[in-house]
Amino acid sequence: MNEALDAATRAANPAEGGLAARTRRFTGMLLEHIATRGELLAVEIAEEKQRLVRTLIASGILLVAAAMVLVFTGILALVLAWNTTHRDLVAGLIPLVFLLVAGGAWFWLKGLIGRRSTLFKDSLRELRQDGQAMRG
Repeated sequence: MNEALDAATRAANPAEGGLAARTRRFTGMLLEHIATRGELLAVEIAEEKQRLVRTLIASGILLVAAAMVLVFTGILALVLAWNTTHRDLVAGLIPLVFLLVAGGAWFWLKGLIGRRSTLFKDSLRELRQDGQAMRG
């Protein structure tokens, strides 16, 4: 009975074929669509990983260089003030300056961590557009 119905459907509209053929085409297109979205997601993950690694390397170099500058600036200030009456004041201000710099860096880092990520922005936009297109 189903074969007769499929044959009648194919005869009425030969371009579409039977229900099984349409289901296969739909499944194929759906899988193709999912694969395309998966490729976009993989590209975004790779880009984010690359950006994160470069950011970490640059941050490490910056951290070491900034620490060296602060340490040697403190030593220079102490050496310059050594034979003066302000030696104790300079020796006390150096750690205070380092503490202020560390506090500023802490608040900066806290702000960066609290920022919303743009990871998967393109994938999410495409999926929203797909959902809207399916709803009509």
